[in-house]
Amino acid sequence: MGDRRLLDSLTPASSLISTVSLSPRDCFFDTATPADSRFLENGQSLLRARGLSTEVIKQAFNATEEEFIHMVKNSWISRPQMASVGSCCLVGAITNGMLYVANLGDSRAVLGRQVGHSKSVVAERLSNDHNVAEEVRKELAELHPDDSHIVVYSRGVWRIKGIIQVSRSIGDVYLKKPEFYRDPLFQQVVCPIPIKRPVMTAEPSIRVRELRRDDLFLIFASDGLWEQLVMKLPSKWSSKIPEQA
Repeated sequence: MGDRRLLDSLTPASSLISTVSLSPRDCFFDTATPADSRFLENGQSLLRARGLSTEVIKQAFNATEEEFIHMVKNSWISRPQMASVGSCCLVGAITNGMLYVANLGDSRAVLGRQVGHSKSVVAERLSNDHNVAEEVRKELAELHPDDSHIVVYSRGVWRIKGIIQVSRSIGDVYLKKPEFYRDPLFQQVVCPIPIKRPVMTAEPSIRVRELRRDDLFLIFASDGLWEQLVMKLPSKWSSKIPEQA
């Protein structure tokens, strides 16, 4: 009951969300970015072969990252700037009454849940934001004690090396594999930035949750949508979004 209703709740946003039904009770869905769509293909193959688990999801993320790195290498001579291209990735799967949510970056998944027998709905956050928050800044400073510019406040936000706001992604390989950055061909098309070791990862955060009868809907969206919601919702709602959603 709960998983079918949640799948139906994704339908109105079908232009923004890709869904693949593997059976009447099994489904993958994502936010339809190129990285998410490629993950969907990898996830389907692994799920059919091995069944769904957090390990299978990690393997699908790793396969997507490795495929992107392979593409960068193959296009290196003609398009070295591909090493600076990256994407957040937010995906979900429902199977056997269990909801799996995995993400890289700052796209966000939120579940709407009914409160008792009332008409009230509370928001439950199902993903972690991989942005340069205080905890991440401290972690990066500890990992890079010899780099005083590992995190820089630029254009109103904290950024890794003054470039990127997220700490995990698919792609952005020059920030994960310094050999790409050091290549003279790459330095001809990108402003030189000294990098001694990887400053980003493609390790996803994964949440597994049993579905309940009071679960009503899911929202999968990028950080841009959530920022707009905070600005446009009534203050009594928007003040709760950072904490609850």
